[in-house]
Amino acid sequence: MLRRCRAYSVPHATFFAKNIVDKSTPGLAHAAAVDKVFHHGQSKDGTAPYMIEVDYDKSTGWGKPVLRDFGTLSVGPQIGGLHYGLSCFEDFNVLRNAKGRCRMFRPDYHMDRFQKSCERMALDSTFDKSEFFDLLTALVKANAKSIPIGERESLRLRATMIGNNKSLSAGAADEFKLYIAGAAVDWTPPVPFKAVVGSLNLRRTWKGSTGDHNVSSNFINHIYAESLAETKGYDTVLFISDGERINSLGGSNVIVVIVGEDGKRRLVTPPLDGTIIAGTTRDSVMKILADYGKLPMEERHVTVDELQKLLEEGHVEEIIACGGDHVLSNVTSIAVRGKEYNLPEKMFFHISETFHKQLLKYAKDHPEWSVEMCKAEA
Repeated sequence: MLRRCRAYSVPHATFFAKNIVDKSTPGLAHAAAVDKVFHHGQSKDGTAPYMIEVDYDKSTGWGKPVLRDFGTLSVGPQIGGLHYGLSCFEDFNVLRNAKGRCRMFRPDYHMDRFQKSCERMALDSTFDKSEFFDLLTALVKANAKSIPIGERESLRLRATMIGNNKSLSAGAADEFKLYIAGAAVDWTPPVPFKAVVGSLNLRRTWKGSTGDHNVSSNFINHIYAESLAETKGYDTVLFISDGERINSLGGSNVIVVIVGEDGKRRLVTPPLDGTIIAGTTRDSVMKILADYGKLPMEERHVTVDELQKLLEEGHVEEIIACGGDHVLSNVTSIAVRGKEYNLPEKMFFHISETFHKQLLKYAKDHPEWSVEMCKAEA
């Protein structure tokens, strides 16, 4: 659970939620209508009306947070967030449960990961987590009417920090901007998709890189690779790393469901070896398995040779992408070294849907996995 942190001896070493300056326009239209919820990350018109913005300067520290209407940011054309990739983000999902209470799913996990990403980008990572949570709480309350009522819908708040320096020098920024904006999202898994192993020998990440952090520059590797894969009729790429080992499915963690000769299932996912993001969905699935103990979960490397052999012998039941919005989606077919393998259609969402439903339940009501934010307004 969240802990209140110590008092700071440096006046502006962190921001304080009690100092929020309210510049919002009361009564703006909210985005709670179900038909306006965007699907699986594709934003349309589900943007929440209010956001929070706070600036940092190394000479004076953090300024006062501002609650304002959703809109454009004022930044200079020379900032490091644009030129040198000094940018990272983290998503926080708020769901409404059957009692009308709004609960945030695993905020501690996401805040820890956000601070690590900020540190990796040479941005400020020492802000007080409890104060950050209070900013999230204030924004949830401001956007309470935008929290969807659908069973698989949530308000996703994206916290982003960027280098906001006023120099073109390629170095650590001396000014940062933190902003948090929200939108309604749908947790419904997308239709099964086609994948290809590797794409022109491109790598999503490698040891010593930023692959295990949620930084903006990571995403261009899989976006570019997927754009190439789409020209060949595929939807995404199963990336490989050194040693011809499977790594990530697009920008998501991957789980392979293997059925042995004895008919018993086991789940295998690559280990967190410094090249893979520690996804919340992946971690949550592993914790659910640990709680129930019905299916063994192995964290180990899987080579392309092993994967192809398992596919040839019919031992792969599902290949699951663990997405960022706690969505688990299935691969319908996968191409390995020029040969395409179709996965059993009757097993689509067999395991993944079970975990998906459990994640939704935990996100709305689990006392250790979700934190109450407010009672949603009708």
